[in-house]
Amino acid sequence: MSQPCLKMNQSMKSKLNSKFISIQESSVGLKIVDPDSRMIQVFLFWNNSILMDWNCFFEELNAGLEKNLSFIIEYEETKYFIYGNAEDLLCIYKFCAGKYIFKKGISQKTLEIIKEKHDYQLKSIYDQSRQKFYYEHIILPQMNDNLDMSFYSEVTYDREKFVPEEIQIIKDLHITSIPQFIHVDALYHDGVQYSYIYSKKDLIKLTLYYNTQLDNPCFMSHTAYQLVLLLIALDEKGIIHPGLDLKNLYINPNSQDIVLASYYQAYYQLNNEDRRLYANIGYSPPEYFKINQKLTTKANVYQVGILLFHLLLGYNPFGKTQKEMVSNHPKNELNLKRLNTFDSNLSDFIQLLLVQDPIKRPQPSQLLKHKLFSISYKEHQSKLSILQQYHQDIQEFIIFNKTSNIQNVKPTIKFKK
Repeated sequence: MSQPCLKMNQSMKSKLNSKFISIQESSVGLKIVDPDSRMIQVFLFWNNSILMDWNCFFEELNAGLEKNLSFIIEYEETKYFIYGNAEDLLCIYKFCAGKYIFKKGISQKTLEIIKEKHDYQLKSIYDQSRQKFYYEHIILPQMNDNLDMSFYSEVTYDREKFVPEEIQIIKDLHITSIPQFIHVDALYHDGVQYSYIYSKKDLIKLTLYYNTQLDNPCFMSHTAYQLVLLLIALDEKGIIHPGLDLKNLYINPNSQDIVLASYYQAYYQLNNEDRRLYANIGYSPPEYFKINQKLTTKANVYQVGILLFHLLLGYNPFGKTQKEMVSNHPKNELNLKRLNTFDSNLSDFIQLLLVQDPIKRPQPSQLLKHKLFSISYKEHQSKLSILQQYHQDIQEFIIFNKTSNIQNVKPTIKFKK
């Protein structure tokens, strides 16, 4: 196996057959340019035969080394050794994370198995190489006679292995760097299984955060806007996501981004027109129950309507209990009357998402034109928020005045002459 040794621009050269190169981040992948031969090698994001090995890099970094570190790119039976200093290689690592598949090392320690099903395992881990805590989602292989090949994307060049569609979707969404999807720090392959790691360190459950924003009239319109951005991203990629519900939604309180923290069961509508994977009773669109009707990304729109209703009123429109939802959902019996007690623009927006006929249901890009996101409405909500805060401050001052027992303090110190 040939092993050309490439090197970042720095003063010291490797003794091996190395050369100075330029590495560039491009919209289609990592680009390596040899200034002497003018050769350009582009490692495309979509090429699943590319495998990167960062294990040695992190070992050397944790040992205190800062120069002449390296990582490896394996491609078509060739290994490219990329050398550089810590700062440069870390920049390349961040660019590659979630877009390329990395070779899994042995630095991870399992802390707890959180959930396990027939097709995946979720556990909390400590990654000693990165010195961070993560969640690891392991995709369990389903190689049997009844394997649904639609769960897998293209065949790679490396021993004819199949890449799970979940991995392909993560790569696709990370290429465009969309903040409404949880960031994956690494896509892994250990020779048998695929997995990925992520952190929820800066995230809070949306339902918990909403309870702190009950007096904020702007928060629901902000939440709706963030979810529309998420819908547009899924629509542009042609992705249907059955897990688009409240239990998978978080918020970053610093950036105020709403974040979907799950890629499980997401699939491309183009290659999976007849798939029926919706697992959550109370969220599936009405077309799910019509076998002869194909599912499209408009199914995502309906699910956002359900979760906004649930967030606003505290229960699912198909019922307050699991028993009620199981009974009402297949019959499509949902009660939207209580929406009329809320802001008319917000109520109208949610009902628009819940239009029964998917043909009449709006496309995600059309939703941005709704009055809920107009400048005049935002100004009106901001004024309401200021007035509410003003009245709250006045009320707190009145209460303080009534309960205050501050007494005048008289001087008690006596001086001797």
